[in-house]
Amino acid sequence: MQREIGFQSMIDVSYVGSMARHLIVQRNINSIPMYAHFDAKNIDSTTGSPLPDNYLRPYLGMGSINMRTFDGTSNYHGLQVSANRRMSRGIQYGAAYTWSKALGTSDADFGGLSYYFPVRQRNYGPLGYDIRHMLVFNYTWDLPGLGKRHGNKLLGVFTDNWQIAGITAFMTGTPFTPGFSTSDGQDITGSQEGARINVVGNPNLSNDQRTFSKNFNTDAFARPLLRDFGNAGVNIMRNPSWNNWDMSVSKRIPWKGEGRYFQLRGEFYNAWNHAQFNGYDTGARFNPAGQQINANFGALTGTRDPRKVQLSLRLMF
Repeated sequence: MQREIGFQSMIDVSYVGSMARHLIVQRNINSIPMYAHFDAKNIDSTTGSPLPDNYLRPYLGMGSINMRTFDGTSNYHGLQVSANRRMSRGIQYGAAYTWSKALGTSDADFGGLSYYFPVRQRNYGPLGYDIRHMLVFNYTWDLPGLGKRHGNKLLGVFTDNWQIAGITAFMTGTPFTPGFSTSDGQDITGSQEGARINVVGNPNLSNDQRTFSKNFNTDAFARPLLRDFGNAGVNIMRNPSWNNWDMSVSKRIPWKGEGRYFQLRGEFYNAWNHAQFNGYDTGARFNPAGQQINANFGALTGTRDPRKVQLSLRLMF
């Protein structure tokens, strides 16, 4: 739906959806049987350890065989709203908001699927590039010229022909699945597919509960027990949301007629130079007693680029 609302402005509201079927994925058809490392008949009597995996596979003597199939799926649903104003009286702007969800079995072609569990149970979920909310503004403002207004050419040299423009973006973070390791190196599943972490509570914290070193509830995760593949779903949590301001300030300096001028321009990326964190420490580490011993689990780990400034002087003719 599209409608003009006056003030040289137009608003546009859309539902956008897409569906993909028969995407190319792969699964290992020569995985060892589930819990094969724990089966007494697969233990090497001379070492007390399980036999090498190639002795336990369906196709003996061979390693992994990744069979590519065309049964991957994905879908996208989004509400898209935009408002735009044409240049009038020195002002132009646009705003676009998207509320969406992208789900599927793999982020890209040849994504690996579980050999032991149904795809919908083990691999289907938010895709790695799913951005739930995105709001973007663009704007251009030709500043009023005091020289022209007051008929003062000397004043106009300093105050006329200035323009401010920019793009401002706000968006939620990309999704991720928390991982884990163990200090004792225990083989938890006895299978070729490793375990995921167990979710035993609500991992989300309200904004007033978050600190630099704790951005989600680390007590909501637990070490899987022996023979447990874990219950964490795909991409159940979100990296930090962020906002960014890219701006430019320019002045046009007429030179020898209307068609020629110098442009002095400054461009400022991440103009306010505020910290934009882009990730957490998402890997828990458990000791044999099941205690989480990674002190940085849940802490912020990195930032996006700091402010960058670019200056230029151009002759236009």
